[in-house]
Amino acid sequence: MVAASQALSQAVSRFFQYNTPRMVIVRSRFIGIIYRLVQLPILLYLIGYIFIYKKAYQDFETAESSVLSKLKGVLQARDFTHTIWDSTDISILPQETTSFFIPTNYLFTPNQTRRTCPEDPHLGTPGVFCMTDRDCPAGEPTTYGNGEKTGKCVKLGETISTCEIQGWCPTEVDIPPREILLTGFESITVLIKNHIAFAKFGVKRRNILFHDEQRMMDCHILQLAGENITQIAARGGIIGFNINWNCDLDYDVERCIPQYSFKRLDNHNDVLAKGWNFRQANYWHDVRGEKKRDLIKLYGIRVVFSVKGRAGKFSAVMFAMNLGASVGLLGIASMICDFALIRIFGSDESLQAQKYLRLDNLRRPRLASRANVCENYYYYPANGCGNPPTILANEV
Repeated sequence: MVAASQALSQAVSRFFQYNTPRMVIVRSRFIGIIYRLVQLPILLYLIGYIFIYKKAYQDFETAESSVLSKLKGVLQARDFTHTIWDSTDISILPQETTSFFIPTNYLFTPNQTRRTCPEDPHLGTPGVFCMTDRDCPAGEPTTYGNGEKTGKCVKLGETISTCEIQGWCPTEVDIPPREILLTGFESITVLIKNHIAFAKFGVKRRNILFHDEQRMMDCHILQLAGENITQIAARGGIIGFNINWNCDLDYDVERCIPQYSFKRLDNHNDVLAKGWNFRQANYWHDVRGEKKRDLIKLYGIRVVFSVKGRAGKFSAVMFAMNLGASVGLLGIASMICDFALIRIFGSDESLQAQKYLRLDNLRRPRLASRANVCENYYYYPANGCGNPPTILANEV
């Protein structure tokens, strides 16, 4: 019971105690060197990285953005038709607001009608080839095929037979062209209009500046992406178009201009589904009123926009918060030096007397228990009253 009572008393006493810092000046070259060596990297980190590089004194906001692209130019087909494709023809995917597409090659299947015909033997999927009608169950679709099987096995030659299908015929022969069938795509011009807004700061910018037309970007996207235009034109590819707005609004807002970078996103070494392509059809009726279509598989370069924007402006609140955190970080130097003092000079009674002072109450400190004798002096158990000690640590 006595031990429990003492433990409870000590716990209550510690709960209601208060620790206050006490400044002790230590004149030691060794401790001083440690202190400055620890302070130096902390100050470099705070000033160089936090305040200069990261600009911790600013308040930041990300941009809201929109991008619009317009294609200008003319393409010509290198087949027997020598068809001319103007700006309207090459604007294939106007609904894509975050990208644009430039056709470079194509596979053309004209005059398709809804009827029966042999399945394309170049699909390379199970269920295309057959020996008898039993291999072609009626109503079963061909995997990645062009229609439903009719239940018949049709010969295409002396050694090849495929299942007959009901669908758009003749089927597309899905073999990539051996040569590039479009010319002029190297000269296609793209106008890119990018608008951004930093609502918090009331700033709106765009990448087209009326007074600075000479500095408008004039570059070759594929060259900047490090790609060979002839190689990518055969099967197509995907190019990432990065627009980066990094604006410091503490300066003139006219200095808030974008930076551009490009890189290829797909792998040119892919074997399966290489490059970029899609299909579209043009529907029409002949003189007999029969519905037909022209199917075209387009290969080309798809350019995808990625817009990133960040603006910063001085904020007294952010500056005060980060300054306070920085001052607290400097306390690491004092902690390290305190540890060195205790480890090296911990046995020095004068150090212990100066660094740690315990008060039982606010009226009678323990070290000044003989206040009537040592009213304005320090009391030393061995020597009695005396002047406050000065710590002169040995040079190490």
